[in-house]
Amino acid sequence: MYKNSLIFFFAILLSSCISNKDLDIFFSKKAVNFETNNYIKKIKVGDLLSVKIHSSTPAQYDLFNQQAITSTQNFNPYLEGYVLNDSGYVQLPVIGNVYLLDKTYLEAETIIKGLSGIYLQDPFVKINVLNFEINILGEVNTPGKFIVQKSKINILDAISLAGGFNMEANRKKVKIIRFNKDKSKVMYFDLSDPNIAKNPNFFLESNDVIFVLPVKKRFLVINNLSSAISVVLSTISLYLLISQTN
Repeated sequence: MYKNSLIFFFAILLSSCISNKDLDIFFSKKAVNFETNNYIKKIKVGDLLSVKIHSSTPAQYDLFNQQAITSTQNFNPYLEGYVLNDSGYVQLPVIGNVYLLDKTYLEAETIIKGLSGIYLQDPFVKINVLNFEINILGEVNTPGKFIVQKSKINILDAISLAGGFNMEANRKKVKIIRFNKDKSKVMYFDLSDPNIAKNPNFFLESNDVIFVLPVKKRFLVINNLSSAISVVLSTISLYLLISQTN
């Protein structure tokens, strides 16, 4: 009876272990070259834009930046940024309405540079999105909402913002919920797949929700071969001890 119970316990123990393979990303037994899709972020409806225009025009004649300078203290991006409206336009001081929907940052900067050239000498334009936020939940070390400072961010970058995976994270099943204007989309990603970076959705959009699911095997985590051997030897020792008492 004790023998059968021990065998049953040992089988459950092994089936519940998490191996190094389960904890890996971009899993491959040999060196490979990873390719990523040529992702370029575009401006969307609701984006809160920071528009900075610099020029050689004397400050007293620079009407655009005169308005911006008055707002440097207690800066609130939701009050000082420029929102792209439902029609795809952003309203800028002096320049007026500018259509930027689905434009890349570079394209938008070029458009505003051309328009501001009417009023400013040798203008230089820099655009950034102020409300690029993502939510990271599930099996990560520090879940929460994060503001992204870069123009683009991929899934792995996002996981690192949340402190990385914890020991129960399922790298093979990461869920992303993407909210669009009319409907939402749910996608699943296997981060152990060496080709995952080619996926067009590998890069995130503002307001994406990343949810890292737990692995089904949650009883024991085996980090390396020595840990596995230790578990096996302990089980054998227990079996021999029980056998001797009988």
